Amino acid sequence: FGKDIYELDYEALTLNPQAEITKIIGYLDLNIEEGVFSPQSNNRFVSTASEKQIRQGIYTGSSDNWEKYQFHLDNIFDALNRTT
Repeated sequence: FGKDIYELDYEALTLNPQAEITKIIGYLDLNIEEGVFSPQSNNRFVSTASEKQIRQGIYTGSSDNWEKYQFHLDNIFDALNRTT
């Protein structure tokens, strides 16, 4: 798909949201509006189960949560780390 798909590094987004959001907006060729850096401040009505999560801002604690289950995964992700 070439440049049709943007590859987002979720961990980089959570660690440095302003820089990563700026890259996404540039990729989409959109204008930056200050509100994009603090979506938790948007007062719009939210009718989904994620309403409370939205109001907390970008969550930074989940990237490594999978590691507590690593023993049960039996190296299933090893093939994903190989380069071809």
